[in-house]
Order: sequence, then C-alpha cells, then structure tokens
Amino acid sequence: MGKLFEFLNGWKTILAYILMQIPDLGNFPGLMTAIQNALAGGNRQVYIELAIQILLAVGVSHRVVKNINKEK
Repeated sequence: MGKLFEFLNGWKTILAYILMQIPDLGNFPGLMTAIQNALAGGNRQVYIELAIQILLAVGVSHRVVKNINKEK
C-alpha cells in the first residue's frame, strides 16, 4: 500500500478532482454526509461518493503536510 501512495504522490488531489467532474458519477456530498450515507447503507453510488471524498481528503491533507514541511 505504501508504494501505491508513493506512486500517486502529488496526484491524489488531481485524481479526485477529475473523478468528481465525471457527470455519470453524480453530484457529490461533503465528507461527513458521504460517511453518514454510507453508514445508513444504500446503493453503489453511496460508496463511490464516500471513496472519492476520502481520496480527496487524503490528497488535500497530504498536500498540506508537504507544504508545511517545505516551509521548515
């Protein structure tokens, strides 16, 4: 799993952004709403939304950490 994150280094946010632009995947809720919808159960779309929101959150968090470390 570590090598996958190394390979996607710098691209996680971009990948999530591109996936959110595909109209067939639907309109995406925020992270908390996606988590609540997934916990309530539902169709495949609910889990796709959650996966993309998590990917976006991880990518943005990783970018923030990298930017903070660059300043030191």
